[in-house]
Amino acid sequence: MQKVYASEERFFGSSDAETLRNAIASLPEEGGTVVIPRWNPRTGKAEWRFEKPIVLKSNVTLLPDNAVLVQERGVFEHLIVAGPGTRNVAVIGEGNVLLSGGETSRLKPTTANRYGLPDIECNAMCAFRGVKGLTVRNLEIESPRWAAFLLEEVEDASFTDLRFHSYPMVPEEYGLLLRGGCRNIVIERLTGRTGASTVEIAAKNGSEVSDVRIRTIQTDPARASLVTIRTGSGGKVHDVDIDVLMDASRFYEKARSGSVLAVGQLRKVASISNCGSTANNPLEYEEKKEARSEDISRIMAKNLYSRAVNAVELLQPFSGTKVTNLMTFGDNIMAIGTRSTQPYELKDVVFDHVYYGAGSEPNNASSFISRAAKDAKAISTRNVTGYTVTHLYTQEEEG
Repeated sequence: MQKVYASEERFFGSSDAETLRNAIASLPEEGGTVVIPRWNPRTGKAEWRFEKPIVLKSNVTLLPDNAVLVQERGVFEHLIVAGPGTRNVAVIGEGNVLLSGGETSRLKPTTANRYGLPDIECNAMCAFRGVKGLTVRNLEIESPRWAAFLLEEVEDASFTDLRFHSYPMVPEEYGLLLRGGCRNIVIERLTGRTGASTVEIAAKNGSEVSDVRIRTIQTDPARASLVTIRTGSGGKVHDVDIDVLMDASRFYEKARSGSVLAVGQLRKVASISNCGSTANNPLEYEEKKEARSEDISRIMAKNLYSRAVNAVELLQPFSGTKVTNLMTFGDNIMAIGTRSTQPYELKDVVFDHVYYGAGSEPNNASSFISRAAKDAKAISTRNVTGYTVTHLYTQEEEG
């Protein structure tokens, strides 16, 4: 396969975005690799800045080599995109590679589609839609302006060895956001800190997300959840296999409202406007359909470690699920809990080997454990029924 370097003078355009597009366009139909080196000879700087996205075409591998890629300030564009019909693409970091959102833009969930700003979708750092065959590996992501990776109708994809660096109080900095039509997705070895759920799976409008394999997430989701699964308007999520979710939040941050795993209904469904457009369109809401237990099914999760208030949070009916080896520590209050005020029934849901309480005090952090946490409960699910708990232990019993 042909390999070209974005630093070659023949590709130079008026901007780094045009330079990368020229390099990608030079590859034959059978594809090849575009290398982005650390040094940018066009600008004489050790960074590449983008006011327009890098658009991948089929059979192309983007290979940043110890490079820094930065989204330019004042624009509402993605950094890397691949659109419908694209096949077999990859973004693979060589050495230390940083994708940076740069300065936070004015576009936030509270300002989207208002004040002449576009939809929040435009703030996704990397957007993949209608792609089959995708590999993303060995990247550091700093300050994404919204979701670091947005996936829709993506099949046969893997995301491996990703390190996130989000800062507190920036709303909805998701790690990976998987939406309708995603299937056969592998997510492995995510670390760092995200500003919202590290992995959010959300299906709406009768769409499906299925066959997702998640392995070893060790992150601080900044008061959100490591993995959140949601449906709305008839969407379905099924066959999700999870192994090792570890809450890596810092002990001196007491306020915790997230969880290691959350299952809950989408609160609203917004229209999607084209990125780059500044049409002042109001959000469109769909008729809310009652959640059914079959909307989320066959979730298998094991080896979960959390100090969140509710380690596992139940917010809507689901079925055919088993959670095994759930261990709480630090200032956890409920191993399994809910904030829902509505009664609902689960079907064929089992929680097996649950170790709860603050008896386990890693890093000698007992001085940070709240009084409420010292009276931790295993379960506080109010009017949720239809589940079974087997092999329940306090941390003292475990010791």
